[in-house]
Amino acid sequence: MRLSRLRKYKNKSKVYINYAKFPLMFYVSLFCLTSLISGTNGLYKADVTNSNTLKASWRETWDNSSLVFWKDDFLRKSEELSKEEKTAAYKEHYSFTCERGFKADIYNNGNTMKGPSTFFVRYSSIEDINKKKPGEIIFEDQIPVINSNELYTLKFEPDTEIKPGYYKFSALQRPLHPGGTQNESEKYEGRFEIWGEVSVYITQDEINACNSTTESAQPKSTSDSVKVNSEREETATKKADTQEQNQKSEPKESNIEKAKDSGKKQEEENQTQNSESNKSSMGDNPEEIKEEPPDLDDSEVSTENTEDTEKQEGDKP
Repeated sequence: MRLSRLRKYKNKSKVYINYAKFPLMFYVSLFCLTSLISGTNGLYKADVTNSNTLKASWRETWDNSSLVFWKDDFLRKSEELSKEEKTAAYKEHYSFTCERGFKADIYNNGNTMKGPSTFFVRYSSIEDINKKKPGEIIFEDQIPVINSNELYTLKFEPDTEIKPGYYKFSALQRPLHPGGTQNESEKYEGRFEIWGEVSVYITQDEINACNSTTESAQPKSTSDSVKVNSEREETATKKADTQEQNQKSEPKESNIEKAKDSGKKQEEENQTQNSESNKSSMGDNPEEIKEEPPDLDDSEVSTENTEDTEKQEGDKP
């Protein structure tokens, strides 16, 4: 039964296949003719786009510098020192003066810094400042590049009035430093912070003493400036008086010499005028010869010169 069905439907499928060949051949021949007759312009454009991206990132490295605030371990034989000696040493490196303000010494225990850093001054009016109780930041400034094994002094000179309380310095390590306590501010995220060993405590009596010294120093400075100006004026007047006296008390000999020189010049001018007049008269009447004036003795000439000089001196005021 099955074989008969296959034979039956096999013959029918051959007929349908033969009918389908004619339209297929027609469409294939039509496509070939159109491709041969039409132009050869490129209908498609092949552009190669690379979607891969290269990202180059630069990461900052630690410069191997290490900042440390001064402590008694820096002293030689610090174990043998007494508490009083240690406190005196701390006051030298963490101190306050009315003229210079606050200061704290910091030391670079590593390599030379490749850039600046930042330090802060913290304040608390009630209790001592530490890492758990950081207080309030009242001042912020830059730490310059510190060389290896170099001690640098951080300074804070307050512009406003000083309040009684505790003051302490803190500083940031260079970026990517591995040790310290991390700073909580967003501005210095990831930076480690170190704290000064000692806080500087100031009382109201010390502030009053500073104010009194500054007030007493102001009038002294004005009086000193007045004294200096008066001394300068006195020296200037003295110089002017001495110059006038020197001009008035010139030696008489210099005046006499000037008079003699002027007399000699006048005599020379008179002689030249006489010689020119003689020449002109000789040119007009060569036969006439004028008599020359008689020669005078040297004593008579000297007396005439002295008389001329005395007359000139008498004419001068």
